[in-house]
Amino acid sequence: MRFALMPLVSLLLISCCGNDAWCADGAPAFEAELISQVSLRQSGVPISNIAVTGSQLALGTGIAAAQQYDMSDPEHPGFLGDMHVGGRFELLTDLAWHAGDVYVSVGIVGTPGVRIFDGSDPLAVEPIGSAELGMIARMAFDGPYMYTMGQPYTGDIHELHVTDISDPTSPVTLSSSAFAASYDHLNLGNLEVHQGYVYLACGAYGMLVWDATTPETPVLVGGHATQASVEDLAVFEPYPSAGAFLAIANGADGLLLLDVREPDSPEYVAAYPIDEIGGVMTSVLVHDDLCFAVVDGVGLVVLDISNAFDIQQVGLIPEIHGAMSDIAIEGDLLYVIESELLRVFKITTEGDSGCQNLADINGDRELNFYDVSSFLTAFIASEPVGDFDGNGAWDFFDVSGFLTAFNAGCP
Repeated sequence: MRFALMPLVSLLLISCCGNDAWCADGAPAFEAELISQVSLRQSGVPISNIAVTGSQLALGTGIAAAQQYDMSDPEHPGFLGDMHVGGRFELLTDLAWHAGDVYVSVGIVGTPGVRIFDGSDPLAVEPIGSAELGMIARMAFDGPYMYTMGQPYTGDIHELHVTDISDPTSPVTLSSSAFAASYDHLNLGNLEVHQGYVYLACGAYGMLVWDATTPETPVLVGGHATQASVEDLAVFEPYPSAGAFLAIANGADGLLLLDVREPDSPEYVAAYPIDEIGGVMTSVLVHDDLCFAVVDGVGLVVLDISNAFDIQQVGLIPEIHGAMSDIAIEGDLLYVIESELLRVFKITTEGDSGCQNLADINGDRELNFYDVSSFLTAFIASEPVGDFDGNGAWDFFDVSGFLTAFNAGCP
């Protein structure tokens, strides 16, 4: 005999939320050690883009060029030179590494669009291709496809383009999807892709979602509006094969977590207000169980999101020299652009050795919200993991067994 979904969810919430076992065994201890900082060469436009792969770091300098650094010795960054990407008055709007090549979006004068450079030799970066897509604000990549969001300087029509870059020397634009939004209220933040769905931070317009699983016909399928301004977003999976969740920098309202496993109908999961610290959350990045959030006027706030119902602040890198404009993580290195400085931190997290409990369904060695979610999904779908007692039937005894194990916590 099967349970209806909502009574089962209620049963699990009542049984678990009031027990300490609902939470992870404790927020990981977070440390960030400043190991180097570099005074950046200015170009008249604020440096606001970081792109890093391995030991190669590139910084978008705003006009015409990107600065390159060798980070093989992060305590002593080595300046490699400028990578010239356009004419002297062309504005660099985004910068990214993908499959060993460097992608740069440019605009204002000349031929706006995306330019592609061979990044195999940082001392001899050569152009190999381009895509004339108009004024581009953001880029994202997924396998052989590039997704770009246009933001013209006049008019209210904006376009998502999907381009085949399997041959970067000859990109082929497959499709576009237009939407109308007032330029005055559209503050384009990050653009991200997960399993063919495209997510865009749209300022006062909230968050928008496109179904681009068929690259030739992307369709705007939904979104999520907020009372604040969606400044940035990051797609993450809290554990392998969990499906997509979003961390959203929701302006003055702080952090918002959404469940987008059904992309056309995002669901609220949790929020972390920043009333007590003030400021405006402008950027987010998720790394393992931690969310790194830039809060203007405060600094880089580090949040443990391993338990969506008990988000905890575990660290803070305060502003010292001015506003932080971009962050990136590669390995155990955290890169922060703060005003005219590149600051490099070595980050460490020290948590418990891990939980050994059969109720740790997702295998992340913690007991938390995601184990309950995984068990529910498997139980309702009659999957083997949901048959907790292994008797070939999905019934009350599976739920009871899971609750007993879960509430026992971690030794």
